[in-house]
Amino acid sequence: MRYCDGYKTVKVGLVESDNSVRYINVSGNAYHIFEINVTGTYRVFVENTSGTDVKVEGSYTR
Repeated sequence: MRYCDGYKTVKVGLVESDNSVRYINVSGNAYHIFEINVTGTYRVFVENTSGTDVKVEGSYTR
């Protein structure tokens, strides 16, 4: 996950197959890798907590 949108704040994370959630709070520029060590279904989420538009880019490696 790469986030670069000034000083706006977001939560970025994963919802795991058991519906548990892992996330980070981000303000300003950030780069983070979520490691996944267990096979399963995962969902990525971004929650905008800044109240204005934000830009987030993401990718995954298999």
